[in-house]
Amino acid sequence: MDPDQHPGLAVCLGPAQPALQRRAARLLVRLAGAASLRGSLVGRLGLERIAHPAPGARRRRNIAAATEQLTQLHERLAGPKARLRGAAEIDLKLKMILETHHVGRYLKVKRIVREDHVYKQTRRGRPGPETAYRKITKRRFDIEWSTTRRPSPTTTGAMACTR
Repeated sequence: MDPDQHPGLAVCLGPAQPALQRRAARLLVRLAGAASLRGSLVGRLGLERIAHPAPGARRRRNIAAATEQLTQLHERLAGPKARLRGAAEIDLKLKMILETHHVGRYLKVKRIVREDHVYKQTRRGRPGPETAYRKITKRRFDIEWSTTRRPSPTTTGAMACTR
């Protein structure tokens, strides 16, 4: 006898499936649930790599995400129409990126000022040998960042002993 009492009511899931396929699907769902709940079953099935990611993987993933956002901000500041004008706005944006990804310890970010110089004629007209020029300086903000190495436990222990 078919355990599905209402075979025609699976409208949102498509046409009704044969009983054998439903049983196999239920078994796989139960097995996946058990694998995520019990560590011994995870070990027996060889799923320990899925259950326990490599140490430091989350930190590397957060650093990569923060670096990508910093690259986007750098490109945005270098563009012709940078909407972030003031130093305070840029500092706030940097702080938000570092705090969102929890990488303030691993990334050192600096806001720097770049000066672009443009020379224009003082008077209109065709330039000649005695044409005077004036220097116009535009200041633009930019960011630089670098990854810092985390000190190893043996090094910090040795440093603590020497102090």
